[in-house]
Amino acid sequence: MGGNGELKYEISQNAYIKLVLHSLRHKTAAVNGVLVGRISPKDEGVVEISDSVPLFHSNLALLPPLEISLIMVTLSSPSPVDFYI
Repeated sequence: MGGNGELKYEISQNAYIKLVLHSLRHKTAAVNGVLVGRISPKDEGVVEISDSVPLFHSNLALLPPLEISLIMVTLSSPSPVDFYI
């Protein structure tokens, strides 16, 4: 980790584009999803975000669909690093 305990995030172009397109597609709704990545093997103070998985685009976040979505993301890519809203 960094000397002061802070992490830096590097997001891939593909992950960023998917996140932005999800937001643009649903302009009037709250969107959320999962950012997938890992801690950099070169520098432990850097989190490399390699993909984003759009989940929902509504203001109502129900727990059962959210849990199922997170399980599916974890099974297909075992490194979720963050959740975006």
